[in-house]
Amino acid sequence: MENRRSCRGLVLVVDDEDDIRWCLCAALTLEGYEVLEAANGHEALACIADRRPDLVISDILMPSLNGREMCRRLRDDPRTRHIPIVLFSSLEPSELAGACGDSYIRKPGDISHLLAEIARLLAHH
Repeated sequence: MENRRSCRGLVLVVDDEDDIRWCLCAALTLEGYEVLEAANGHEALACIADRRPDLVISDILMPSLNGREMCRRLRDDPRTRHIPIVLFSSLEPSELAGACGDSYIRKPGDISHLLAEIARLLAHH
């Protein structure tokens, strides 16, 4: 746990596109975050149960268990409902009905905007 205290927070990146997931993880690591990654909602839920991240960044359109359903499950669980969720998706904001993220950033997005939003959410959490 010593490492966790010295980092800026534990962030889970959930995206089925390997390149996007890798880029986000690399940028977050360079900013001092400890990073976990998952390729779909099922992997993310298992990871969250094991490690309890401080924040989740998730795509919406993924195979197996999509981001919308993963978010619903997180919000329905008293142990995880407090975790901030940043939706990072190519969907238009009007297509996000039913998604329960705390913030939305459109893919491909500006990484500096995403990093600023993560810092803002963690500071207010």
